[in-house]
Amino acid sequence: MKAFAQWLAVAMVAAGLSSSAWADRGITIRGQMEQQAGVKVGAYRALVIGIDDYVDPNIPDLQTASADARAVAELLKKSYGFTDVTLLLDRLADGSSIQKQLRRLATTSRPDDSVLIYYAGHGDLDRVTGDGWWIPASATAGDSFTYMDNAVIQKYLKAIPARHVLLVSDSCFSGTLFGASRAMPEVIDDKYYAAMFKERSRWGMTSGNLTPVADGSSGGHSLFAGQFIKALQGNLQPFVTPREIYQRIAAVISNNSDQVPQANPIRNVDDEGGAFVFIRSDGVTAASRPFPAGTADSGGNAMELAFWNAIKDSADPAQFRAYLDQFPNGTFVTLARLKAGSAPHVEPARTTFGLTIAATPSDARIRILNIGPAYQPGIQLEPGRYHIEASRAGYSTHTEWVELGRSDMTHGIALDQRGIELPEMVVIPAGSFTMGSNDVDDEEKPVHTVQIRRFKMMTTEVTQALWEAVMGSNPSSFKGADRPVEKVSWDDIQIFIRKLNQHSGQHFRLPSEAEWEYAARAGTTTRWSWGNSDSVAGQYAWYDGNSGDQTHPVGQKSPNGFGLYDMHGNVWEWVEDRYHDNYNGAPGDGSAWTSGSSLSRVLRGGSWYNLPNNLRSANRFRDNPDFRSTNYGLRLAQDF
Repeated sequence: MKAFAQWLAVAMVAAGLSSSAWADRGITIRGQMEQQAGVKVGAYRALVIGIDDYVDPNIPDLQTASADARAVAELLKKSYGFTDVTLLLDRLADGSSIQKQLRRLATTSRPDDSVLIYYAGHGDLDRVTGDGWWIPASATAGDSFTYMDNAVIQKYLKAIPARHVLLVSDSCFSGTLFGASRAMPEVIDDKYYAAMFKERSRWGMTSGNLTPVADGSSGGHSLFAGQFIKALQGNLQPFVTPREIYQRIAAVISNNSDQVPQANPIRNVDDEGGAFVFIRSDGVTAASRPFPAGTADSGGNAMELAFWNAIKDSADPAQFRAYLDQFPNGTFVTLARLKAGSAPHVEPARTTFGLTIAATPSDARIRILNIGPAYQPGIQLEPGRYHIEASRAGYSTHTEWVELGRSDMTHGIALDQRGIELPEMVVIPAGSFTMGSNDVDDEEKPVHTVQIRRFKMMTTEVTQALWEAVMGSNPSSFKGADRPVEKVSWDDIQIFIRKLNQHSGQHFRLPSEAEWEYAARAGTTTRWSWGNSDSVAGQYAWYDGNSGDQTHPVGQKSPNGFGLYDMHGNVWEWVEDRYHDNYNGAPGDGSAWTSGSSLSRVLRGGSWYNLPNNLRSANRFRDNPDFRSTNYGLRLAQDF
């Protein structure tokens, strides 16, 4: 392309065109569009989002999303006249920042504007509603309330007053936004572009439909982003629509991956049959839109012939490669291919070198703190100093500066295993008790006798310190090492227990529902372990009357008769059992009731958010095993 550009500059001078006149081609093309469409061409604006680096270590980092976003933003500004481009990368692309920028577009865009929103990052699918999610950098793994629902995105797409809005999403499960497709006309000419530009449009293009999409490919971009960028860079037309771009890239993507890209109007956002039109602004287009390849056009042939005559005696293969790039179906293609390969290809001098961190343990998470791109083994970097961080649950985080020279480098890091202080357990004696209550809810009936074997129970709820020592992260909203961990699901807890058992060599588990109530009652038969009056609840429990709408450090209130703290209040405690709406058929030996069709799991004890009635020893609650809340926690048990 450099050879062609040099030749083209000479040709422009010979034709009497100054460089400034050529640079103003974008303005001329816009004027042509305004004249034919009969409407003003307003500003072109873009919000470009790329997330490789996620805050939550349980969300895998991506490899190319940030680079994809940078390349798209630069291309829009340089070649297509976008004057308002906001770039959100990595941890700057948190949920709040994304929504603020969408809101800014909704409040500042004008009716004649065209707006493009590009997203590259993780996505997920809501198995309940069937809607897709974007996953911002600030999201918590598995917590859908920290994701961005497609319904929210649709709301902003509808609110933006611009004539055209195009959403390009390189993420999993973005296809749920789309409505019915529209066919392309047989003839595409300037009248078609004018008609499409005149009418309001809300279009989307996505790398996949309802399937996961690939991250990383050759050239430092994802497969979808690489083809999208290539299509825009290689476009020699004054105008091009998303549908045309889709037709150029869809087959390449589908043939080289399991992805099925889509390009359709977005449903329920007031699309009126138009189309977003990219208008080339950098002078790469010919003076008029080129005829399709193979069409007889004396102007096009004259340009090709002039270029060929200028290079035909050259000994530089790059000149002929430039000819092939510019005229892939040209008259002299066969000869150009021979000349392009007639001289040995000389590799350019290397400017970047590979850096690999060999960490022990091998599954440690590696980050390079002083650059934007996410680490991957062999990442290509310029020589210099790089700030490396290695971390893993159960190990102390390690940081150091590494000097990369002018050769590939492998650097070893060994993490120090961090000791985990095991929780204090108390022996719960064997015995029998009357489980349930006849006073309140049917789900607490029938009252029945249960035999309990001796077991151990944690004296307090699991703290944030213990959770973080095991998992390497702390999901809690109310931070404090000695506060109970919260915002943990039943599913999360299974992973936590497995890791704790692997580290300690012991066997911790959740208590059964019967074990929990037996331990909470501590030999009593009253509504609460302290009696039947809630007037002294504040001595034993954190609840809505004294909590100040937050959790509190464990073990501050009075214990029950077994020496257990916070069995009433502070946080609800997950137990092992599936939920059943009554006790008919419940085990009589104290084991967990895990059979049945219900997906819900049981929680006990009430929380800082609840009234004293919800803190009763017999009170029951339930939720889906993947649900997290700021008042859901746990307490561990052990067998003898």
